[in-house]
Amino acid sequence: MPVRLRILRMCWGLIEKHHIYQADAIQIASAKYVNADQFLTADGRLHRVAVEEGLNSMQL
Repeated sequence: MPVRLRILRMCWGLIEKHHIYQADAIQIASAKYVNADQFLTADGRLHRVAVEEGLNSMQL
């Protein structure tokens, strides 16, 4: 999906709040933007942040 300005704005808040990489923040912000039903990741830290952000995350 294209990166929208709203997604980028969300990213900065996620980076500051959770101290995560920009690429990880874009994944979470994009999932929130499209109201994803599920968020899949193999990264334990990213999974925890996704859950804190209200996503239905599953760690693979």
